[in-house]
Amino acid sequence: MYKKAIPPQVVHAFFGSDAPVEVKEEYERFNDSANDYLHTLRNQGEAHKGQSIEDATQAFFGVQSVPENKRVKEFAEPIPGYSGVNRRVQADNVFGMTYQEARRVA
Repeated sequence: MYKKAIPPQVVHAFFGSDAPVEVKEEYERFNDSANDYLHTLRNQGEAHKGQSIEDATQAFFGVQSVPENKRVKEFAEPIPGYSGVNRRVQADNVFGMTYQEARRVA
């Protein structure tokens, strides 16, 4: 589990030495930037409106609501403008022959 890093001042105090000025300044800059980032996150959270359960479910499953003036195609209804034919893919058995061909060869 991740734990927050120990501040350099605490580490130096533990070993009985003073922290260098550069380390103190760097730690303060880091804290200032972290606080600024947290402040912007809080502001974004306040501006964000809530999402209903239905909207969240649709977003999760990638379902888009259909406008009422748009009609949805029914199953097996022909697609306008499509005149092609999908060829049927028929699998043979594991050996590459049908049962009848295998009996004839054997």
